[in-house]
Amino acid sequence: MKKTIIILNLILLYACNSNEIKETEIVRIGNPFLKGKGKTIDSLKNLSNKEAVNGNLKRADELSYEIYQLDSTNAYSLSRLGFSELIKGEGKKALDFINKSIKYDSIKEFSHNIAFKACAFNELENNDSADYYFKKMPDYNKQGAVDLWQVLICLNANMKFDKMIEYNNILLKYYPYDSFANINKANILVNDTRYNEALVIYDKIKGEENRSPYFYASRGSCYMYLKQYDKALSDMTKAHEMEPSNAQYIMGIGRVNQKMGNYKESEKNYKISMAKGDTVAVRLYNTLLEEMRQKKK
Repeated sequence: MKKTIIILNLILLYACNSNEIKETEIVRIGNPFLKGKGKTIDSLKNLSNKEAVNGNLKRADELSYEIYQLDSTNAYSLSRLGFSELIKGEGKKALDFINKSIKYDSIKEFSHNIAFKACAFNELENNDSADYYFKKMPDYNKQGAVDLWQVLICLNANMKFDKMIEYNNILLKYYPYDSFANINKANILVNDTRYNEALVIYDKIKGEENRSPYFYASRGSCYMYLKQYDKALSDMTKAHEMEPSNAQYIMGIGRVNQKMGNYKESEKNYKISMAKGDTVAVRLYNTLLEEMRQKKK
């Protein structure tokens, strides 16, 4: 499975959906069965995952808390709540939930708890403990970098960019050849308008297994800012071809077409992206229409 698919589905570990649940259902909390408010822990967990995938992290947390209220020893809910506190920067609260999750996770299902524990110690500025658990990540998950990706993605979703840079540097420290971390490093340089430096990093990422749609879309944006529009269009198109369902990649093609003066193509791209629910494409579409009006004057 390509890394990009893993990246875009990372938050499957935490979740929920607002489907109705039959009143006749009962809550399974170990043994015996305990009656609850018409919801099962498994159904709440599945719903929580769906909410998180849809970007409704607040609702995912609410559902995880429902699980916690039904069973205060549920390792999943404890891990999810600890992760939520971590993203808020509440290291002490995060550590409390995560330690309990580790305690009750008898089959070591949630290997990411080790990475979250390291991050919690990092928030508490306990560098020795943080370093100790960061080093232990590969013992619990051979793809330990994936555990830190989750932190990065949610920090980005919560617009905590300075903290995202901090954790991306941590990821690079322990996984220096991780393509996701290096793409992020280059993207940070792009955001700082250091385009040529970013290109050096993008070009160091070798192998098609590491060149995901995320890679091509990121490098395409860099080319666009450098006004190398043919290369930008090529990369954006590659990203879209690899993952045609992603509205952002279609929007990226639209941005490049707009820069190139291909207004009809750009309009078409934005409309497809908007139909897939991309709200940024709405703003870009409006700027395109205004630009087209100005050209006609």
